[in-house]
Amino acid sequence: MYQYLEFLFFLTEGPCLIHSMNGDLLRTLEGPETLEGPENCLRPKLIQASREGQCVIYYENGLFCVFSVNGRLQATMKTDDKIKAIQLSRDGQYLLTGGDNGVVMVWQMWDLKKLFAYPGCDAGIRSMALSYDQRCILTGMASGSIVVFYNDFNRWHHEYQTRY
Repeated sequence: MYQYLEFLFFLTEGPCLIHSMNGDLLRTLEGPETLEGPENCLRPKLIQASREGQCVIYYENGLFCVFSVNGRLQATMKTDDKIKAIQLSRDGQYLLTGGDNGVVMVWQMWDLKKLFAYPGCDAGIRSMALSYDQRCILTGMASGSIVVFYNDFNRWHHEYQTRY
């Protein structure tokens, strides 16, 4: 019988800490200090975890890091946009990001490869959610408006499977 594990993630001024629901420290997720210098990965801002235990962290300096369930660093990516919202697909294969430039980006989770960029909006993105069926991306904009984008994860899954 498959049993779901429940974790608590804590964002601190240092590494991200993963605790069990009982409060036991399980993992410490350290950013790649050798890539950018130790001062650049000290301020995690956003975090999302998949059902499989993969974790993506966005740091204040514009760096994304993907960690495995065991705390191993799998991928990194630097972005120029100030990201304000991130969302994972239900299966954990895709990462959606939105920030000050008003563009929703779709990334492949395991290697942070850019798959698609939706047309830009006239205001920055401040929040993001996926509809239950994952066909709509709802974004809250800095202007106060709500913009809905049609989404089809199957398209990217099919294109990736046929190209490689």
